[in-house]
Amino acid sequence: MKTLLQRYGQQVVMLDATYNTSKYMAPLFFLCVKTNIDTQVVATFITEDERAPTIAEALDVIRVANPEWRAQFFITDQSDAEISAIESVFTGKLQV
Repeated sequence: MKTLLQRYGQQVVMLDATYNTSKYMAPLFFLCVKTNIDTQVVATFITEDERAPTIAEALDVIRVANPEWRAQFFITDQSDAEISAIESVFTGKLQV
């Protein structure tokens, strides 16, 4: 997953969350990239809630673990929390 993020995550990265798809109240997030063959999940995280600070904390863990990762763009749902989290973690590093 780390190799795919480094190779294909320099341009566009997609952040997608599952909403109300299971009986558990824990949101599951997928970080995906488009490869030369298909779309691949390069990271996942489960949060306690869907607030921007919580999402930002998880994204920051992924960013710190991948210091060479420099995504230019993110694609998300129309979620203010997701957009705010991305902007706070990657300020000055991408276009949202």
